[in-house]
Order: sequence, then C-alpha cells, then structure tokens
Amino acid sequence: MHKFIVISSLIMLSCQLSSQNLNYNMISNELKSSYPEIDFSNKLLVISHWNSTDPVLRENIKEFHRVCKIYEGAKLKGGLKGIVFVSISSDTEEIPYYICLKKDGINTRFLMCDFKAFSSNSELYKLGFSSEVKNVIFDYNGILLNKNIETNQIYSTFNALLTR
Repeated sequence: MHKFIVISSLIMLSCQLSSQNLNYNMISNELKSSYPEIDFSNKLLVISHWNSTDPVLRENIKEFHRVCKIYEGAKLKGGLKGIVFVSISSDTEEIPYYICLKKDGINTRFLMCDFKAFSSNSELYKLGFSSEVKNVIFDYNGILLNKNIETNQIYSTFNALLTR
C-alpha cells in the first residue's frame, strides 16, 4: 500500500512538472506569435499578472516594472543575459486598464490582456494562468524559478539572481 501511495505521488508530481513545461512552451509560443521580435534566448522570462481594480496587484506590477528595467540587460547567474518582462492583465474593461497603465507608468513592450478575465474562453486561462498566480519567473529552459513573489521581496529576489 505504501508503494502505491509513493508511486501515485510521483506520477502526480511528474504530471505537474510536465504541465509546467507545457505552460511555459504555450506561453512562449503565444508571446512569439503576438510579438515576433521577442527574444527569450538565454534570458529570464518574468510574467506578472495584475488587475486595475486590485491595489495589491497594481503595486506588485509597478515594482516588477521598476526592477525589471534595472536588470533588463544585467548578467545573471547561470549565464543568463537579461530579462524579458511580460505584463498580463485580467481586466474585463478597457478604459480602467488603459488609465491604470498610464497612471502607474507601466510602459513595458509586452502587454497581454484579452478583457475576458480568467474565464474558460480566455487565452490567459488556456495558458495556465488563474487568479491565484500573481507572478512567475522562468529560466530560458522553462524551469520555474519563482512564483507569487510579494512586492517587498521582488528586488531582493532579482538581486539574488545576479552574478557576483
């Protein structure tokens, strides 16, 4: 019985890991189709989810934007050379979304919002995002390095990824 539980746990874990890679591949493919000029080679992929009605997520995206601008071309551990930062919004209304982008100074090149929130017909939902995912950092192989970093930990997280 114990072996069955261990084997079942390993199977479930491997399914989660493979779906994680699948999501990375789906995300990178979706981004490349939307932004052909995007270059993930040897870079971190940082994705931050936000919504114009959530003040915590708005602060989080502003801090990610600020820190990613600082480290955009930095040499990181493991030979990584820079960051690709993508902002994903789960807004359902266009006007508040665009007002917040302007007001908060979010002018990143790679923005995604389909104004369907996380409904089952949303591209964000199909890519594996949900309201529980605030942010993720992948390395260039699609390995998840960090997830749901709190606003006050963003700078120190990136600082730890720098080559010393």
